[in-house]
Amino acid sequence: MTSAYSFDSGALIPAHVHLSGTGATEVIPSQPTAVITSIILADISGSGDTVLLDIYDGATQTVIQKVATVPANGTYELPFDQLILKSQSLRATATTAGRINVFANYVRPKR
Repeated sequence: MTSAYSFDSGALIPAHVHLSGTGATEVIPSQPTAVITSIILADISGSGDTVLLDIYDGATQTVIQKVATVPANGTYELPFDQLILKSQSLRATATTAGRINVFANYVRPKR
């Protein structure tokens, strides 16, 4: 269950997915507007892995991080200030199944 934290400008929502396969996995679902404030990749296998992150609008894939190398038993935080999605989803694709967890926080503004 995902909890949202409300404040005047919207709701801060944490997202977490385990990349159990090697296909694109939705981390943040498509919605009218979402402002991503952080993305952290965590290796849980002790082997390390690489991850591709993209934004998807249902037809077009836009890669935002081609190869994020996550060290064995380590984490990788994407270096950005804020990323705004407009009717797009954030997806992650791991090279090897079952090694990576993705954590993201995003703000869903009030309408």
